[in-house]
Amino acid sequence: MVVDRNNVWAPVGLDLTGSTSIDEALRKAELDFTVEKQFLYDQSGVKIPGYFMNRRSDNGNVLGIVTGKYNIVQNREAFDFINNLIPEGIEFEKGGVWHNGRAVWVEAKLPGEYNILGDKVESHVVFINAHDGKSSVRVCMLPTRLVCSNQLALAIKNATRCWAAIHSSKIEGKIEEAKSTLLLADKYMDALSNEMETMAKKPMTKDEFRNIVDEVYPVDTNDSNRKRTNTVGIRTALMQAYDAPDLDNFNGTAYKAIQSVADFMSHRQAQRNTNEFYDARFMKLVGKDQEADKLYSRIMAA
Repeated sequence: MVVDRNNVWAPVGLDLTGSTSIDEALRKAELDFTVEKQFLYDQSGVKIPGYFMNRRSDNGNVLGIVTGKYNIVQNREAFDFINNLIPEGIEFEKGGVWHNGRAVWVEAKLPGEYNILGDKVESHVVFINAHDGKSSVRVCMLPTRLVCSNQLALAIKNATRCWAAIHSSKIEGKIEEAKSTLLLADKYMDALSNEMETMAKKPMTKDEFRNIVDEVYPVDTNDSNRKRTNTVGIRTALMQAYDAPDLDNFNGTAYKAIQSVADFMSHRQAQRNTNEFYDARFMKLVGKDQEADKLYSRIMAA
């Protein structure tokens, strides 16, 4: 049964479907604000030399402390090159903020579908702009397996999953950035397909997968009851994901183990149903999730 992806990601971001330009997408996602660099003062009201604060112009939220060398890239400037992807068939899906605007994101689906081991996989991409002074404009791949809406955020040695976008004020630079996005996205999806085919041929029993899960999520007798309960709950959920029937054709393979991790990480439930939890889950999927990376690397290296 195909899972409705909109229901899976309902708590995250705002709907951008039908947007025909980045301006419309930013407006729908409430990302059409600007950021200003303002002087920074200490508690005595004395200006701190060499340091400034990035502040949202619409609500005054402080987004980060930066030096004088830092140049703000407004959301419209950061994402302007996406307009050159629209004629190629890109479709906007969602957009939103992290940490009150310290970072903003727009998610879209690239044209076409991939067939990986008999499954339809869509090529999704997340564009990110940061205002905290710690990171640049980035583009991250987030492939989606349609049969279960799993996001497979897998690091692959010979293909880049996340890369920095080169901000340019010239139209030629924007066109080149759009071409680069498509090229790197295709390269990643091809590499992902090859890697999954390799994993489908790699033997791994359910007990071997369980041992990896127990290794990554150890239960320590010195831990609090709450932490031990949480750890056991994660172990149980991962093994339940392994027993899902949609991967029965791949029993006893590393591919099934990898998809089990993807299923758990994509649909992991909160103990308390809050938007903050779902935002954090999405941030991990898009960026770097240490837990998922450990599981993936152990499965691939076994």
